[in-house]
Order: sequence, then structure tokens, then C-alpha cells
Amino acid sequence: MDIFSHGVRYSSLSELDDLEQKNIGSNFGKPLVFLTILLPMLKASQIRMLIRLSLIGWIFFSQDINASPMVDICSQRNAKSDAVGGLYFLPPSGGETLVCAACLIDTMNVATSSSCIRYQVQSPGDRWQFKFQKVGGGFKKSRFVTQITHAPNFQMYQMTGDFAILKLDTPIVEIHPVLISNKAPRVGSKLHIFGVAPANPETEKMIMGTLTVQSTDTCQLAFEGKPPNLYTPKYDGKQLFCAKSQCSAVCEGELGMPFAREDIVNNTVRLILYGIQASASVECDPRKTSSYGVPFSHENFFESYSKADFVDPENLNPLE
Repeated sequence: MDIFSHGVRYSSLSELDDLEQKNIGSNFGKPLVFLTILLPMLKASQIRMLIRLSLIGWIFFSQDINASPMVDICSQRNAKSDAVGGLYFLPPSGGETLVCAACLIDTMNVATSSSCIRYQVQSPGDRWQFKFQKVGGGFKKSRFVTQITHAPNFQMYQMTGDFAILKLDTPIVEIHPVLISNKAPRVGSKLHIFGVAPANPETEKMIMGTLTVQSTDTCQLAFEGKPPNLYTPKYDGKQLFCAKSQCSAVCEGELGMPFAREDIVNNTVRLILYGIQASASVECDPRKTSSYGVPFSHENFFESYSKADFVDPENLNPLE
């Protein structure tokens, strides 16, 4: 599997709304650009601490992220498939800022949320870097993004078509890209988000949190009344769905995170992608739902700009 947890770019969704109203945007950027302001005053380790996946509950992690029995109650465990680390903004002045989440869909392309990068204000000399990190260690490499393509019918306030494909400068062949499900997830399905524990952000072991897909009515009711009220998503279960958990949550900096399942494919653990974290749905609270766009609803887009493989998950063997 291949995924990432990343930082933030704008300080709030209201700032993103201001940018939308002012028509400020860019077709440039890098695989990881989230909706929050840069955090130049923080050290890299502090940024990672803030933006990584929050594993919520009375869980204590050792240096190797060996969790207490509460992990089983919260459906959290170490990811079995290979996972990769993140996308960084590289300003001309030097340094780097981790900004968003994404997943490798073929050896040359990464998928993330269009919201992550569409409203990124670019400056001459800006670069974006995609850093890979393999669970278990021994593999740390970087790639630069050379091209970004947004889904043509992206509607931010409706949270539909929130996909972008990012082309890398050279291929990644040491890890397996995700496989994209050719079906939307069923209500009640238990799928996974990925990140690291705040107690140990430097670890190379990804923790996997389990969320349950909710009904369209539950999703709609959960979203109504949320600020900002400019958002009017329609949860149809085919293009947009939501999920929640009692213990795990997606936090700021993880827009674009893959929502997926680990399966056995040709005797290899692979990540099957069902959804990508959509705009205006990050609350870092396990009591709240988070929203996901369905990549298969934009199959033509993914097939036109990548060599992503689509699979029927019903013919695969889920990794328990």
C-alpha cells in the first residue's frame, strides 16, 4: 500500500472560502497541499506532530508503537502493506513544510484531493516534493512533482470531483501503487485510514485506523449545520460518502488521505482505494464523520491521466 499523512496550508476553511470568492487559485503545486496556513515557526517534528493522524482513546505507544490492548477495541493496528510518507512544500528561501496526504496510483503518478493544491498561492521558485517511506524501514526516497491535473468538474462546495493527479519526475518501482475499487463502498463496510501516532511521529510504522461507512441520511444529517455554511454536499454513496469511528479520526493536514482496505492480491498485500478525503471534512474528532470522494466515479479522469488499475474488490481476499 502507499499513502501519506501530511501537514496544512491554510489556517482555516474560512480562509479557503475567501480565496474561492476572490478567485485565487493555481494549477501548479505539489502532491501535498492542504487547506491551512504554512507553519514556518514550527520545527518539522512539531509539524508532523500536529498533522499526523490522531489516534484517539486511552492508548499508550512505546517507541515502536506497540500499543496496549485498547488498540484492539479501537480497531487500530500496524499497517501490513507498504506505506509511504508525504508531500512537502519547498519555498525558495529553503526549508520544507509538510502539507497534505496522497497515494501512489501508478509508478509515475500520485492522487490527492484537488482542494489540497488548487487554492495554493504559488510563488516563483516554489517546489513540491513527494517523500516515500516504507513501513519497516530501509526505503526513503523523494520525487519532485512536474505536473498537476485537476478533475475537470471539481465543485468545492458540493465536494464532488475533488481529485487531482500529480506526475512525478521519475518513477517509483520499489513499492506497489494502490489499486482502485471499481465499486463504491457499501454502507457498513469497515475501511481504513492511515497515519502515525502523535506520541511517535518519527516512526516508520504506519498505524491503521478503522472507520465504518455511514448511510447517506446519516452523512447528510451529520454535515448539516457545520460551518462554513457555503458547503452543500449531497451524499449519494456513489460520488460522495462519509465514515466515522469511535476511536480514530482524520485531522488537519490529511486532506487527500486515501480511505482503503488491505487485500491479498497475487500473494501480496495491496491497498484497495475506495475513497479520497474530500474538502471541508476534517475535524479531528472520532465522534464526527469525515467525507470521501469515490475515485471510480471519475474513472475516465484517472484513466486519461494515469495508468491506475481498477479492480473488483469482491473478487479479492480482504486482509483481516
